[in-house]
Amino acid sequence: MKRKLMSVVMALVMVMTLLSGCGSKEESNSTFFKEVQKLSTIESGTSTMEMGVKLDLQQEQIPEQFLSEDGKVDLKIKLESTVETETKQVVKISAKSGENDYQEVTTIAINGSMLYIDVQSIVDFVKTIDESMVGDLEMVLGQMGITGTVSLDIKKLAEATGESFPDMSKVKTESLTLSNEIFDILNDSFKEIQGTDGDSYTITVNEENADKAVDELISFCDNHLEELYGKILDYCITFYGKDSARGQQFETIKQDTSDVKDVVKKISGERDTMIRAIKDSKADIAGEVSITGDEGERKAVMNFDTGDITVDSDDLDFTVSVAMNSEVQEGSAQIDALIPENASDLTTLFITYMNQIKNAGIGLGL
Repeated sequence: MKRKLMSVVMALVMVMTLLSGCGSKEESNSTFFKEVQKLSTIESGTSTMEMGVKLDLQQEQIPEQFLSEDGKVDLKIKLESTVETETKQVVKISAKSGENDYQEVTTIAINGSMLYIDVQSIVDFVKTIDESMVGDLEMVLGQMGITGTVSLDIKKLAEATGESFPDMSKVKTESLTLSNEIFDILNDSFKEIQGTDGDSYTITVNEENADKAVDELISFCDNHLEELYGKILDYCITFYGKDSARGQQFETIKQDTSDVKDVVKKISGERDTMIRAIKDSKADIAGEVSITGDEGERKAVMNFDTGDITVDSDDLDFTVSVAMNSEVQEGSAQIDALIPENASDLTTLFITYMNQIKNAGIGLGL
């Protein structure tokens, strides 16, 4: 049964990974992955992404605040982003459970090398779950004079750890190149499970096409997984700099592909188990994407839903569904008004702390 459950998880993780993307429908022969690939060309604008999971655990000890009207555990996270450039972005993170309204968790902003985090929102959110958990935290924050947002200079922190701050223009180019290569491979590898639905392009995995989906997954792993592993590590090396300590660590990791080979071998050997797991769980995984409008003001809508997946065994008996809905509106955006003016800067404090650890001979492991 553990093998069966692991197969379900492996299938879900792989499909959700494929559906993750960083776009005008100009080609009549477009596909799901080609449309998602176009999203990487949207450089500024606003977006909203909502991700949710529902669990029917058939147990009574779940706190009522986490339950929806139908008695299922219902958890959602919402990300609301404003992107001006690759180095000027703001994202508001909210969460909700059961029938409750969304509660802000925090807002994170990047402005050049400065990182801003709304700490007070985190404290307020934790209070809604368990007020007794935040007493000590509030006392420490009060002693430090922190009442709202904190800021960190990422460039200075990187330099303090011996790392160079990446050239974002170069990283952007490398990122786009890597994205295009990945989606080209995915598009060629998963042709049988892509389709269309009206103006939307789709990808599906269910009882009817489980054999094709698993066969394409195995072929993808056999032919491309090790190649993509290397490309992603090359990107990490470029990001940190090949002469940096972190870049050299990734270079060392790149030389050993034994773990990737083991994954490929394991997936290939689990073909029948994965097919049976998809069919037995009654999985109906579906994703669709639609991009409309002219360049500069395009609108993209992407949805993903697993449907109710059943896990039924002597050890486990529950259903789970995962959904993701995302909307992106391309256009000019300004974040200056969203940057806190009176943030408590912790850069010096962090650098002092890191130096103390370094002087004590303790590795940071960062």
